[in-house]
Amino acid sequence: MKKKILLSIILIVLVIFTNAAYATEDANIMPISEQEESVSIKNDFEIIENTHVMSEENSTLHDTIVNGNLFGFGTNVSLNNVVIYGDMFICGQNVTFSNVIVYGTAFLAGETINMNNSNFAGNIFNASQTMNFHGTAQDIFAAGETLTINSGSQIARELFAASNVLNIEGGSIGANANISAETLTVGPTANIVGNLNYSSSTEADISSDSIIGSVNFNKTEITEDVNKESGVVNNKIYNAITLMIKCIFVCGFVFLYARKFVEKQKVEKVVGYFGINILKGFGWLILIPVIAFMLLITGFAVGLSFAVIALYSIILWASVPIVAIAVTANITKNQPDNAWKTYGCSLLVSIVFILLKQISVIGGIVTFILALASMGIIMSSLKNKKTKLENTEAEIIK
Repeated sequence: MKKKILLSIILIVLVIFTNAAYATEDANIMPISEQEESVSIKNDFEIIENTHVMSEENSTLHDTIVNGNLFGFGTNVSLNNVVIYGDMFICGQNVTFSNVIVYGTAFLAGETINMNNSNFAGNIFNASQTMNFHGTAQDIFAAGETLTINSGSQIARELFAASNVLNIEGGSIGANANISAETLTVGPTANIVGNLNYSSSTEADISSDSIIGSVNFNKTEITEDVNKESGVVNNKIYNAITLMIKCIFVCGFVFLYARKFVEKQKVEKVVGYFGINILKGFGWLILIPVIAFMLLITGFAVGLSFAVIALYSIILWASVPIVAIAVTANITKNQPDNAWKTYGCSLLVSIVFILLKQISVIGGIVTFILALASMGIIMSSLKNKKTKLENTEAEIIK
């Protein structure tokens, strides 16, 4: 259990930095334990002791306690009366939560995401066309076409949202609401303790009965600067899509033709494994170009020099799927062997990495760490293969 928690920390270490950045002395942890009564936990609830993976086309989970992380993907993903003592990674076309408690961070992606009476002790990172939220959370980071915060919801700290239409029907936000929306509506029962900072081409429809610390309106116009910003956003979206396509093909290739590589990533000391590979990757990141340059200037191994540079470039190019496969192999190592399930989880972890890479400043750090980790993982795998070959030769000679 401890190892899985530590693995989750590796996955979202940069998210933890984000939490620390936005935390305030006045931010209170949501009293989520008191709200377990809303889930109506019964003695006959199923208890899953390890990380759980949902990979069916119609994935459902109900009346269950998960003592680990939850990974779910499918056309329809539904959770009802579920308690998760870990992090949540969900990707689906239609995602529905009802009476759900999550003690960790939630990463959500889909077309429509509905959260009804769902309580999160950590943050929510959401990317969907439509999101409806009714529950509690620390911070919410959301992007989509239409986002709605329903009455009765509680956000302990801040809301960061970008959408075409955003409705804050009611509920409370413990700090600031930072919003970029074409249409913003704030209902009469909304209570924003901090500031409402929003950017839009039109003024928001703010009820006079709502309680807001102060309102800061930044009117946006279609100017050259806005077009530049739009171009940056479009580039990020394009990069994310191309990265995802790359991950689909690279992960597929590995699971079809290099299953032994996947098996090699299943280790006991997970944190130490990734830590040492990041350090090794730093060394190889410097050493390989030096080796290639030395081979080139000798004039005797020009072809080998280009081959080394090609390998170096491929590892860096495929850093996201390589690390995603290694992380997934450890997450699912105690699960029944299912190639499709593991493949789906690898894509889900890839989505998390891709989203983190799109965040300014943090994205650069994520990219660098992934490059180091992938370099270390690949070079360690090649070394293990060489050692095994040497041992085999020694046995033959003996």
